[in-house]
Amino acid sequence: MNRQASQRWQQAPKLAEHLLDTHGGHLTVAMPLGLGKANHLINALYQQVKANPGYSLNILTALSLQTPQAGSSLERSFFEPIRKRLYAGYADLLYAEDLIADKLPDNVQVSEFFLQAGAYLDNAHAQGNYICANYSHASAYLLEKQIDLVLQMVAHNHLKDSQCSDLSLSCNPDITLELLAARAAGETNFTLIAELNDALPFMANNAQLPESEFAHILEGECAEASLFNVPKSAVALTDYAAGFHASSLVRDGGTLQIGIGSAGDALAHALIMRQQNNAGYKQIIAILNGNKDISHLHLEPFDTGLYGVSEMLVDVFLDLMQAGVIKREVNGILMQAGFFLGPRSMYQRLQDMPEQQRNKINMTDIGYINGTHIDFNNKQQNRQHARFINNAMKATLLGAVVSDALDSGQVVSGVGGQYDFVRQSFALRDARSIIMLKALRNSGGRRSSNIVWEYGHT
Repeated sequence: MNRQASQRWQQAPKLAEHLLDTHGGHLTVAMPLGLGKANHLINALYQQVKANPGYSLNILTALSLQTPQAGSSLERSFFEPIRKRLYAGYADLLYAEDLIADKLPDNVQVSEFFLQAGAYLDNAHAQGNYICANYSHASAYLLEKQIDLVLQMVAHNHLKDSQCSDLSLSCNPDITLELLAARAAGETNFTLIAELNDALPFMANNAQLPESEFAHILEGECAEASLFNVPKSAVALTDYAAGFHASSLVRDGGTLQIGIGSAGDALAHALIMRQQNNAGYKQIIAILNGNKDISHLHLEPFDTGLYGVSEMLVDVFLDLMQAGVIKREVNGILMQAGFFLGPRSMYQRLQDMPEQQRNKINMTDIGYINGTHIDFNNKQQNRQHARFINNAMKATLLGAVVSDALDSGQVVSGVGGQYDFVRQSFALRDARSIIMLKALRNSGGRRSSNIVWEYGHT
């Protein structure tokens, strides 16, 4: 399908005004999960709709990232210097600010299929408009809602000698590529709009698109904004114990998926120790297992290495690549992922990587990563001995897992892709789903077990 040349804009309010005029003041807008939102443009749209009750704005997205806010003046005096150091230059999402403060106007609706963990437990709007969907089904939901616009932060090629004018979906090709495929098939006719950001790494392969795919490109001041910084969580001894146990289930020559958080960090640490200090690694495994037979565990260094396939490219995957743990290439690719989000150092590492090395990471659509219905025979061949390792909040003695919500019905985060990977572990030969959780939790000064006989939500 031939498309007109992209129109470039320097000011977000001007572009927002144009879009509202073009669509009669009523917009249904989709944005990626997490990092890849066009913050400046959605802020401009939100402000104009908020100021005009005759307009309406329906925002469909997931994981709206906001900088933490202190409460009391004492908290602010301690936290403000930290906030400036960690989040300076990041444009907070105005709709999320009002949503958290319960000040969202009646002509704006926000629906998310994944929430910032625990941030909206008592928020009626967020809970009532939560989209209960597997990650692999999210694009189908968006198509049903007849979206008008897809707003996405993108990267341009930073190489000085590059003649490439393509743009990169970078951190979030996950759902956008699926929507573009639907548009090419005539199932939808949304407008794709880019917001440039100089700090965003240019990821090639499937994430690279010709500029002509974007009807409008917002540049100017927005390109200088900071990316959202996710500070590293402390790794507890219990995390390390779980990580070492899980690492001994990972087979050389296999495939690895891991989730975000301290448990995933501990797992990566254990895998790297298994590769670089095998004697010390085996000693820890022996201590953790006591007198149990460990002959069935996988404890040797990685000869063939692992192939990475994960909905989220967490920063420790870069450590695993550097340590020679992830080194099994499939068609020239070491790592397949749908989105990335992490500390500022991760974004810089991706920026600084030699192009040849960075191109071994393929950011692609979430259906390919999470689904079993797309190119299954290829997945069966390439994702051998897959280990899908994720986190949970609780588990029952009969094996049910609680990962996304409470028995009160309150959503903590969302279904995300965990079901997708459990399903994939059954579909692929020799694959396993591994769930890590802490046995105990502390709440209100009381310690209680995360292993329960039954729970009202699983």
